[in-house]
Order: sequence, then structure tokens, then C-alpha cells
Amino acid sequence: MTYDEFMKKVSETAENVGDTVGKAANSAIRKGGEIYERTKLGVRIYTLEQERDAEYARIGRILYEGRKGCEIQEDELEKCYTRMDEILGEISGLKKKADRLRNTKVCAKCGKAVAKDYGYCPICGEKF
Repeated sequence: MTYDEFMKKVSETAENVGDTVGKAANSAIRKGGEIYERTKLGVRIYTLEQERDAEYARIGRILYEGRKGCEIQEDELEKCYTRMDEILGEISGLKKKADRLRNTKVCAKCGKAVAKDYGYCPICGEKF
């Protein structure tokens, strides 16, 4: 093998290694981005669930006070209902987005997340 042939082989090998490392790095970056997005969605869902629980408590307090003979604050109750609808809608949308990122779907019958390619829910047996 001549010096030029040897150097050409070294160059090709280095190029192949570079390509492989580049592909691995791109894959790691992509996976890291997916994990970041899922984590961000999870935190937002958690925050909204805390807000949802606070609205449930507020609604319960208003209704309980009405049961005790106090005047029910209809306008406050309506604000709670409106906010609750907003929160529940946003949670639903974020959960669907999270399912897409995880490559899953949610069973309409039992609410469990399952792999997209399943024809039946492994939890309740519902057909997709």
C-alpha cells in the first residue's frame, strides 16, 4: 500500500467516524428535545390540575355556604365554571399533545394511554 492509498483510507475512515458521531449527536439532541417537551407539558399539566382542584374547592365552598343559608354568589359561581371549562380544555389538549410525543393514544372507554399500534386496549379490551 502506498502512502497516498494509506492516507486516503485514513481520510475515509475519519469521515465515516465523523458521520457516525454526527448522526449519534443529532439523535441525542432530538431525543433530548423530546424529553424537554414532554417534561414541559407534564409540568404545565400538573400546574393546571392544581388550579382545577382549587376551582373545585372554590365551587364547593360557594355551594356549601348556600346550603348553610348564605346567599349563593351566582356571579362568582359562574366565573368558577367558566375558568374550570378553560382549565379542563387546556389539560385535555396538553394530554393529547403529550400522547403524540410518546407515540400513544388514549382509550376512550378507560382513559389509559396505550401504544398507537394497538387494535384493542390491553386494560379494558375496548376496540380502537
